[in-house]
Amino acid sequence: MYDDFLIIHGNPFFTAKRDWLALFTKDYFAHSMQGSYRPMVTLSYMIDGALWGSGPFGYHVTNLLLHVGNVLLVFAAVKAMTNDETPNDERSLNDETRNGLPDTAARVAFIGAALFAVHPAFTEVVSFPNYREDLLVLFWSLAAVCTLQYSIIPTLQHSTPDSDTPTPPHPHTPTLLLSAFFLFLALLSKESGLGLVIFLGLCVWLCGRWRLTHYSLLITPYAVVTLIYLVLRFGVYSAGNELKPSFIGDSFFTNVATMCGVVLSYARMILWPMHLRADYLVSSVSGAGWVMSVGGFVALAAGWLWVIKRGLALRGLDAPRQGGLDAPRQGGLGAPRRDKFLAAERQEHEELAAERQGHSWLPVLALGWFLCFLLPVMNLHPIAHPKAERYLYIPCVGLFVLAGLVVVRLRDRLHSQGLQAAFTGALGLSLACFIALSQARVVECANSLRLWKSAVRHEPDSAIVRSNLGVAYQEQDNLREALLHFERSMELHPSPRAELNLARVKSEMQGTQTESIAIYEKTLGDLPEGSRDLPLMHHGLAIQLRKAGRFEEAAAAHQKAIGLKPDTDEFYLHYGITLQSAKQFAAAQQQYEKALGLFPDRAQTHYRVGTLREAENKFKEAIAAYEKALQLDADYIAAQGSLANALVKTGAFKDALPHFESALAARPDNASWRFSYALSLLKTNQPQKAFEEFGRIDPGKLPGFQRITLEGIMKEMRK
Repeated sequence: MYDDFLIIHGNPFFTAKRDWLALFTKDYFAHSMQGSYRPMVTLSYMIDGALWGSGPFGYHVTNLLLHVGNVLLVFAAVKAMTNDETPNDERSLNDETRNGLPDTAARVAFIGAALFAVHPAFTEVVSFPNYREDLLVLFWSLAAVCTLQYSIIPTLQHSTPDSDTPTPPHPHTPTLLLSAFFLFLALLSKESGLGLVIFLGLCVWLCGRWRLTHYSLLITPYAVVTLIYLVLRFGVYSAGNELKPSFIGDSFFTNVATMCGVVLSYARMILWPMHLRADYLVSSVSGAGWVMSVGGFVALAAGWLWVIKRGLALRGLDAPRQGGLDAPRQGGLGAPRRDKFLAAERQEHEELAAERQGHSWLPVLALGWFLCFLLPVMNLHPIAHPKAERYLYIPCVGLFVLAGLVVVRLRDRLHSQGLQAAFTGALGLSLACFIALSQARVVECANSLRLWKSAVRHEPDSAIVRSNLGVAYQEQDNLREALLHFERSMELHPSPRAELNLARVKSEMQGTQTESIAIYEKTLGDLPEGSRDLPLMHHGLAIQLRKAGRFEEAAAAHQKAIGLKPDTDEFYLHYGITLQSAKQFAAAQQQYEKALGLFPDRAQTHYRVGTLREAENKFKEAIAAYEKALQLDADYIAAQGSLANALVKTGAFKDALPHFESALAARPDNASWRFSYALSLLKTNQPQKAFEEFGRIDPGKLPGFQRITLEGIMKEMRK
């Protein structure tokens, strides 16, 4: 799915030819197929390849384990930062155990982690190994925060507000350095780790009002790590082929305005996670869209202002005025008025100190986390896809912690146990709904055709969605549907790749590949030596040459593609198809076996093995191969029809019927399948229904022997 096959599967850098040292050389980009320097992600793929081989199972397991680890770290981080270690008799009512429930810290942490664990918007990042970078960034970021709290966050809870001099930081050096190291790993996972730099700065700023030397003691490790990363990312390991999209609307102002509107749509996605899709179309703001943009800007500005204002209030607790609270102010206040004024000031200070001792500063950190990690995905540095569900994976940790805090406080305000139970039940129902939606999304993500059909319903004007849906239909040999979506993609966004897709499917439908072959040859002539697109272009040319019946030229092109990228199963698969088309069955079988050796779970390979066995009149082996293909992809229509035909050839007419029905439901105009279906109905003593199906067939679309048979049957029907 997505770029999993392109970047991960079949890449020898991850499977057979792991070169660990290449992570630190310029060869990194050629081997990893990454567009930017993300060695931690590549290293994780290499470890997966060593443990699991090229099969997808291990990669998905690793993603799931990382997500589970992130959920546990969210709980641990929130619990640690909100845990009040004051003596029991000094705890506030909200921190006491109530009705057998855990304390507030544990409940906030649990609810925040639970919402994060099951939210449907995160299905994409967990389901696709290609998006592992977001999982890794969050993992290392949370690890950095957890270690940081042992160094400076206790200062937030245990500062002495009635002291004349703010307590300077005395960080635990090993944990501070470990936190900086985790920051470095987050940055090496993805550029969005820069959000952690801002957040750590916020944490240090919240600790108190110290001298510059005290701040530098805490900030230096993070500053050094960030500087090293920037030199590596944009200097030493800057990718020469990195995509450089332009701003939305080719204007920084329009880009920012548009992204402010996107922020509000993200809010809807979190609160109402329906109609999620694989790609989102983001257009320049115009008309009524300015309302969304202004609303998003106001919300972001208000969020930052609140964080700063609240942070200043919290920091002020570490900086009482000179001389302490009892020092007289300048001016001529009388003793009674002065005493009254000082009493009010002391009470206000004690109230603020009590709030700080509790959990009032947690919203500052939670909202600060969201805003800090939202910045890297605000398209301030243009990215290819300005809006995506996966961009919310890291920022939304802060929102869910805020949600946990709100839920706990609302529940604690309910004095009736019945209302508290109803409130808890509503929360449980919400989590159950999220789980159900996530499960449905997982099922959708497991199949390319379902995924892109769902996307096109919600984004009919997205050229990317149309193109990917066309590819999915083409893989299913449904050329008519593929042509419709490729044509629409070309209308929406003309490009060389769209032109190539369109020419290729037209050639297949017209039975002449002259145009598509010419486009491939021209593209190959324009590509520089060493281009990463060369193997795919040779592969595409080989397929077109095969369809033109030029098998020897096709075989030569296949060999060039395999020589450039020898561990790609699709290259061997299509080489096998070419050899099978040339009636070289034994050689074709060898190529299929190589393809299955690299990737045993590709449905198309098993389907082609089935066609080969059927051509050799080995029908039982063909049936087994078709069934395996359908086991891997239940929506593989060609495999349904071929399995039904193979069952008919073995006399299993009754078993063939449901497969014919599934195939014809998707392709009702396939005359050959309908003929075999009607014949199977006739053989299973359903003559009335069989004659109805025979009557729906256009004889001109049938092969010769079936057409002759149909004509005889129709004569009998007329009698």
